[in-house]
This record gives sequence, C-alpha cells and structure tokens, in this order.
Amino acid sequence: MSQSNSCRLAHQYLVSLFHWHKRHQATNATDSIVLGYESSDAALSSNNPNYFGAIVGRVAIRIAKGRYELEDGKETRMYQLDTNNEPNHLHGGTNGFSSRVWNAEIVDQESEDLLGAHSDLDETHQAVKFSLLSEDGDQGYPGSVLVTAT
Repeated sequence: MSQSNSCRLAHQYLVSLFHWHKRHQATNATDSIVLGYESSDAALSSNNPNYFGAIVGRVAIRIAKGRYELEDGKETRMYQLDTNNEPNHLHGGTNGFSSRVWNAEIVDQESEDLLGAHSDLDETHQAVKFSLLSEDGDQGYPGSVLVTAT
C-alpha cells in the first residue's frame, strides 16, 4: 500500500467511516448507501453521535446507570462506569474505542484469512491492522485489554 493510498484510506475513513448498507426497494433493486459525513472536518467535529462505522468498546450496549456487578468466585464487586448517555453508559463511554486514535500497521495476510477457508485463492494481500490498548480502569472497567481489528 503506497503512502498516497494510505492518505486516501485515512481520508475515506473519516468521511464515510466505511459503513455500507444494501437496501432492497419494492422493485427488488439494491442500492449501496454510505452513512457518513461530507468532509473529514465534519466527521472529526461531530463526535459521531450515531456511531457510523464505529468499533465501539469495551461494550456495544447500554448499561443502565453506568454500573454493573462482577463476581470473581470469592466476592462480588460493583463497578461504576463513565456515563455518556445520561444516566447510562453507552458503547464504552465518553472516551470509548470509537473516539480514539488507533495504531495502524500494514500487514500481509493470506487470502484464506481475508476470505475464509473456502477461498480458492492462494495469494497474500496487504491489509491494515488496527490496535488499541485499553488500560486497567479505563472508563471504569477492570483489567487491561488489547484490541485488534484487521
């Protein structure tokens, strides 16, 4: 992947946020729809309230009142999370995964990894591997988590 392709990828990510949908009309025709923003500036300044194309985390749900209990076998502990959908915790909180800058690296992947075990292609392709470290206590969650998406 060339430098210009990387820049175009970053710009395209910010504008469209890679969220594609197929919509079936009454005529059974399909349309490709991209949910996103008109420009990179609009995407960055909006904070993406609709989570277009977002990788959310640590959870992809709403947690009532931003708290939950976790039992470890010996004791039950209550955790209070960041609340960003008052009074609830939604999709990882105010500074959830979708609002962070992830690390990115170009990696080589076999076609089987990209297309599944039934692929008859025997090729290697370049892909982008995104990673993010969520430290212990991040948004109120216990334990560290390293998240990757390719």
